[in-house]
Parts: sequence; structure tokens; C-alpha cells
Amino acid sequence: MRNVTPDQINKEADQSSEGKRSTSSVVASLMDDFIRIPGTDIRFGLDPILGLFPGLGDTFASLVGVAIINEAGRCGVSRKTLITMALNILANAAVGSVPVIGDLFSVWFKSNRRNHDLLQKALSSEISPAEREKAVRHASRFAILLIAGVILGVVLIIIGSLALLKLLFQWMSA
Repeated sequence: MRNVTPDQINKEADQSSEGKRSTSSVVASLMDDFIRIPGTDIRFGLDPILGLFPGLGDTFASLVGVAIINEAGRCGVSRKTLITMALNILANAAVGSVPVIGDLFSVWFKSNRRNHDLLQKALSSEISPAEREKAVRHASRFAILLIAGVILGVVLIIIGSLALLKLLFQWMSA
């Protein structure tokens, strides 16, 4: 994973031909590294802040992160890359469901920045226009299924967390 300097946040090189930043760039910056702790190189975004709100915060952060998978699917990246992106989001959601530890994990792991970097790496590989068109058709369909799977996985993580919390409260009151 690359180190991001403060100057790179506002000057991303991956801009579209219209001069606008890509969705993945905006999501990665906003969710993972737009706030810098003064005097350090530690950066974080809204992801760990949203994680402070049990259940809803991690769910919202995961749903925002799905936008990068959607963009990757529209760009025709490989299934392996899409699956890796989905696993990054699910890992962040699973560990993020643990109070405090999950938020610290989000500061370190930066799932959206990882996914943005995976997308940029996949787009930098040279393939023919015909191969790219075929890849886009297949990846788009697969990305939709994968996004549904990620959403289901996040919902199951939340349900499991709530069930464990209920058991913990029952155990403590007994």
C-alpha cells in the first residue's frame, strides 16, 4: 500500500478527461485519509469516525466503499481484483464491528484506499480495446452480484454483532 502525502490528497493524478476526480479517488480520500493528525503522518477519514456509531456507522461506511467496486466493474477489471476489493470491505466491516479496536483497524487498514489502488493498478495494465470491451461486459455483471454479496455479508455481520451483544447483556444480568 502506498503512503499518501497531504499534497497528493488534493492533487490526485487519476482524473478523468473532464478534469473531475474519479469516484474511487473521492471515496478513498473521504473515507480513509482526508484528516491528518498534526505532527504525524497518520491520516484517517470518515470510516473510523462513522465506526464510532455501532452498527449503522460501519454499515454506511461499507455501502460507500461499494461504490469503488461498482466503478471497477464498469471499468472491466478482473474477477480476482473485484473479489479482493469485496474481501477488503468485508474485513473492514467485520473487524470494524468490534468497538474501538475496529476503529483503530480502520485507521490502519484503509480498505477504500486499498481498493482505489487496486483499481488504478488494474487500469494501468494494457489490453486491447476488444478485450477491454469484453472484460467490461463480464465484470459489470459480476460486480453487481459481488455488491449484493457484500451487502448481505455486512448485514450478517451486524446481525451477528447484535446477537453477541444481546448474549453479553444476558450473561451480565444473570
